[in-house]
Amino acid sequence: MITVIAIVVGIGIMILIHEFGHFVVAKMLGIFVEEFSIGFGPAIFKIQGKETLYKICPIPLGGYIKMKGEDPDSELTGSRDEFLSRKTYEKILVAIAGPAFNVILAIIILPFAFSVFGQKVLVLPNYVQIVKIAKNSPAEEMGLKRGDIIEKVDGEKINSLDKAMMMIAGSNGNTLALSIKRNTENFIIKVKPEKKTEYDIDHYVLGVTFKIDPIIGRLPKKSQAYLSGLRENDKILAVNGVEIISYDEIFPEQNDGKVIELKVKRGEKIFNVDLNSIKESNITKKGKIRKEFTYDILPKYNVKRLSFVNGMGETFRDIGRDFFLIYFSLKLIAKHPKQAKNLGGPLAIGYIIAKSLKEGFSSYIRWIAMISVNLAVVNLLPLIVTDGGLILIFLFEEITRRKMKKKEREVFATIGWGLLFLIFAFVMFNDISRYF
Repeated sequence: MITVIAIVVGIGIMILIHEFGHFVVAKMLGIFVEEFSIGFGPAIFKIQGKETLYKICPIPLGGYIKMKGEDPDSELTGSRDEFLSRKTYEKILVAIAGPAFNVILAIIILPFAFSVFGQKVLVLPNYVQIVKIAKNSPAEEMGLKRGDIIEKVDGEKINSLDKAMMMIAGSNGNTLALSIKRNTENFIIKVKPEKKTEYDIDHYVLGVTFKIDPIIGRLPKKSQAYLSGLRENDKILAVNGVEIISYDEIFPEQNDGKVIELKVKRGEKIFNVDLNSIKESNITKKGKIRKEFTYDILPKYNVKRLSFVNGMGETFRDIGRDFFLIYFSLKLIAKHPKQAKNLGGPLAIGYIIAKSLKEGFSSYIRWIAMISVNLAVVNLLPLIVTDGGLILIFLFEEITRRKMKKKEREVFATIGWGLLFLIFAFVMFNDISRYF
């Protein structure tokens, strides 16, 4: 029930803020707003304000405001309180206000999430140790081994995983001199990172996996791991009798739901724990939503709360990444149409919101912010039924110095509604196919 409420509240807030953007700018410009509706269909709740009728309707796929003089086929008097009687830039301001307020929503709620709930920051060792080496990789060819510690790259001291990965990724394929510590030996290995191209993005890899300490993070008291006897800060020494050195080695490559026997160190005490698996819905590599066997443990992490200033900086970085991801996704789909299968609709949004809530309120808020930014971009697409479509019409009329004829509007509307229907049908098909 809480999950359903979280989904409804999350989507409802995004719609409310979007329509409020149109509403408040229209009112500021002196345009008469007749109706303000959240949802479509017959009203299940309504109240008459001084000027505006406020409604809540049962179909939660959007909302609208109805302004005086917004119907291009109605007879306009030229009054300033009529939407279509206003100047072009004023009409564009009203149209663009909805998407703008969706972005503003993200700018408001993200600093709150960063400062109040904080960010989960993975606890990493202050050294860089190799755990796995891919076959036929540059690392294997040059003789790197499991357990090797990378102390320097091109003479520069390396004391964090982030720095090592950054220097490898930013090598541009140039040969790197790695200062290696192997047991009591110290020597240098020169290796040239391999270029990989994925989704038209080039990156460079050595073909290695680095160590994350096999220490257990926070556990809810109702989790299977807690009930099995594990506690936060427990260190896993072995799994099913095989010694491990990194967190990712805890999990079997093929998880068939079997109990795994963990050798655990807690302080000076060493003991065994049988950990049962659980079934949880996840998105598979093929994009399907399936119940899969998993173990409800997480690596050690700290919660870092940011100051307001740092939270604002992180907010703008997050929003910038969101815009880049949207741009990149649209570009990728244009070049590789098969990738359109990854587009999601209302069911996918609901699933993401529900999943984020389980990860914590901070994750929930961050996903609401990201989806709100996506909603802003979608609404600026040049379809007749979107804000972008309205803006396109207003710009056409301003440039040509004439009103768009009724026949032209009907053709534009037909194309717009047709494209919108196809998009909606496609994403709904994607949503449904994820479950089957």
